[in-house]
Amino acid sequence: MKNSNAIVIADVPDSENSPEIALPKKSNSENEAVSISFDKISASNEIAIKESSEGEGSSVAKTVRVAIPAVEAGSVSSEPSFKIELPASTVTLDAVDGKATYAKVTAKTADHTLIIKEGVTVKELVIAGGNVEYIWYSEKYIIG
Repeated sequence: MKNSNAIVIADVPDSENSPEIALPKKSNSENEAVSISFDKISASNEIAIKESSEGEGSSVAKTVRVAIPAVEAGSVSSEPSFKIELPASTVTLDAVDGKATYAKVTAKTADHTLIIKEGVTVKELVIAGGNVEYIWYSEKYIIG
């Protein structure tokens, strides 16, 4: 993340017990948007995205985009679950190719929102902090 604010992850293997992405803190002048895209997610475990305790600044990016691919019918992969703990960031859930399903998302974001883009389905949404700006579709919605 030193040279780019865009991260593309080829795969999250199922062998990962607790997959985690920790975003480094940066100074306010370097605090640009971050984009995390996944080509494939084989892991059945929840993927955590959180602030790192490392870095040379006071906070992580103000805006973070997370994009996942659609799970193909008959695929070994399942719909991924995420635990997002970025209390100083606005987080956008997106799809790599326009349509994707998140099994469960637990989110603690900035007061300004968790944004769910059109074409994204979240089967279970738990809001641990912050607000939801737009829900395209959610089968179960919990504010807790």
